[in-house]
Amino acid sequence: MLGSGLRFGFGRMVRQLLPPAPFRELAIRACLLIFLCVGFPARAQYRSDVWTADNGLPQNIVRGIYQAPDGFLWIATFDGLVRFDGIHFTVFNKSNAPGMDSNRIVSMYGEPHGDLWLNTEGGGLTRYHDGVFQTFGAAQGVPEKTVRGITGDDTGRVWILTSDTIAEWDRARERLADVAPSAPRLKYESLRWANQGFWGWDERGIHCFIKGRFFHYPIPQRISGASILTIAHERNGTIWVETTARKYFRIDPGKPAVSVSEPAITYVDGGGRSWALQLGHELYRSVNYLNSGQVSRSSSPPWAKTGSGTSGSAQRDKVSTGCKDSRLASIRSSRG
Repeated sequence: MLGSGLRFGFGRMVRQLLPPAPFRELAIRACLLIFLCVGFPARAQYRSDVWTADNGLPQNIVRGIYQAPDGFLWIATFDGLVRFDGIHFTVFNKSNAPGMDSNRIVSMYGEPHGDLWLNTEGGGLTRYHDGVFQTFGAAQGVPEKTVRGITGDDTGRVWILTSDTIAEWDRARERLADVAPSAPRLKYESLRWANQGFWGWDERGIHCFIKGRFFHYPIPQRISGASILTIAHERNGTIWVETTARKYFRIDPGKPAVSVSEPAITYVDGGGRSWALQLGHELYRSVNYLNSGQVSRSSSPPWAKTGSGTSGSAQRDKVSTGCKDSRLASIRSSRG
């Protein structure tokens, strides 16, 4: 059964963190939806479960995952938006959801209070608000088919990256307002990892737009801005740069760039434990784990998540990476 294996014995403290039934099992599976993947202790054994179209997904390619405040897990695919309660998949697409103009979702951003923003193939923009889908266009200040990214902050502000600018969604006026500097006009790209913001470069350096503010970093020596392939941002302000020649650099705030031959990051979870993640091409994160005595590797796109809990004196680790080879998947402890 699809929902089997979701029941874990948590202590009172962990139960208080979870939403009420019927979403408690889903929250355990989603593990509080912290948008990072983890590296596992080498001695721990883990099991990987994968859901596909055979289980009810409309399509196997997953482009984003978000857990709403009500506990539902939302999954963006190339054939519609899916709501998952831990057992059943409910699909929303052009045929059954008025207001959606495309089933092919490129990326998804979820606001803290539950609204969903969908960037669809071809540069479209759709919002899911109070149970209603609406696709935006010129009337809302959205140039037709130009949207390339979405980001936001913890207060519910939302910014949209179009082909030539960054614009903030004005809730009162129900339209976009340009916030990017008028000169020079930079070509921005989306930062890797969890829709954290946008980046661009000019002769002055690298410019990152994160939660409504611009941050500036030096371009690493011996490379040009044109050679930068992609950039990712850590919560501590460090950015990672990959070039088209697959060279990697770490730039800490206020410090020069450092070349790194084997890039990896350390993530500290809510319980204070540190996890190691490896970085690969296009700054995709991955993690090695033991599965039936064999070392397996899971790719971990930006929507991966992790959590942990205790039951009595026996600790159990649970991880849901969100995606394995672009498919919906979870990795959880097989101990106990």
